[in-house]
Amino acid sequence: MGEVRYDLTLGQAVEQGIVGNQTLAYFMARSYKFFCILGVKTDAIRYRQHRDNEMAHYAQDCWDAEIETSFGWIEVAGHSDRSCFDLTKHAEKTKVELVAARPLKEPKHIKFIKVTMEKPKIGKTFKKDGQKVLKAIEAWTNEDHERLMAEFEEKKEITINADGAEFKLNEDFIKFTREEKTILEEKYVPSVIEPSFGIGRTIYCVLEHAFRMRENDAARTYFHFKALVAPIKCSLLPLMTKPDLVKKTYELKTLLTAAGLSSKLDDSGQTVGKRYARTDECGIPYAFTIDFDTLENNTVTMREIDTMK
Repeated sequence: MGEVRYDLTLGQAVEQGIVGNQTLAYFMARSYKFFCILGVKTDAIRYRQHRDNEMAHYAQDCWDAEIETSFGWIEVAGHSDRSCFDLTKHAEKTKVELVAARPLKEPKHIKFIKVTMEKPKIGKTFKKDGQKVLKAIEAWTNEDHERLMAEFEEKKEITINADGAEFKLNEDFIKFTREEKTILEEKYVPSVIEPSFGIGRTIYCVLEHAFRMRENDAARTYFHFKALVAPIKCSLLPLMTKPDLVKKTYELKTLLTAAGLSSKLDDSGQTVGKRYARTDECGIPYAFTIDFDTLENNTVTMREIDTMK
């Protein structure tokens, strides 16, 4: 079967039931924005939904974020709707209720049937089958309560099926009473959305998408990192290795460090042009040249990596 492609907003995808729910769509949108902030090209990001035969057993829905590279499309993040699978399974095994609660806008009055079990008598009478009987009773639904209470009132006993065997219960073992209570909060089992990112793959995609070649000069390559992502924000280049210029360079470095901006000093004595090229290859977005004007009026020449202006 061929690939089905959609060109929809996430809101439309949720409305049409393509994406399972709003929370899953929210995390898909957040990861898309994250990849864009890192510098991945917007037209090289797509989402692929897991087919039924590849869906994890715990997942209700799952979408992989894929980024196009020179190796083709590669998965960089998964967004899995685990629903309430984990908490439900833990609760089943531990017999501990794992739920959250939220207050109701208005109190709710409900009528229900309370089932009281005489557990010691059930255990003493049915011995090794006692646990089967108790589990069967605990699994009853509201509809079962109504049906069995009517049968109990008529016959003074009921016959239940527990793990393929039948057991008769009378008022010595079980009692049904109608009660009423006021509900002030609603209990629910929280669902879990699991975004999972591949760090190495993400970094590789950032590096590949940031790689550039100068127009009409393929030998001059550089990394176009967004300033927010670039490990080093600026390079400091004294025009010459004269003491006064070097001193001013260190003053600027101190100011940048105090402002939380990382910088790299290159006082190798090479021409400024060669040091610009070396700065570009490192993906440093800004370069500051400290020259003789700096000594006179505290100004520097600032160069931007992409435009070279």
